[in-house]
Amino acid sequence: MKIGLGFAFAGAIIVIAIAFSVPFSPWIKPEITENAKVITFNDGRCAVETVSNNIIHIDNCGNKNVGDRVTVKYRAETSVGELTP
Repeated sequence: MKIGLGFAFAGAIIVIAIAFSVPFSPWIKPEITENAKVITFNDGRCAVETVSNNIIHIDNCGNKNVGDRVTVKYRAETSVGELTP
């Protein structure tokens, strides 16, 4: 019974250590928030060009029009993001 409790305690410590280390791992891309301009809009989806000249595709653009200024959130080195309020 004590051995099982020891394994459970060791397992819990390992899980906690992993949970705290994963967000700082190099394979997790940092999140970027930038201002952008809508360049295309079609069926609720749009593409925006950020201030740093990245093209980001957004699935739920709401009622935005081409030329509107928006704030977009995406992960570094990706081309998919979301609008932020």
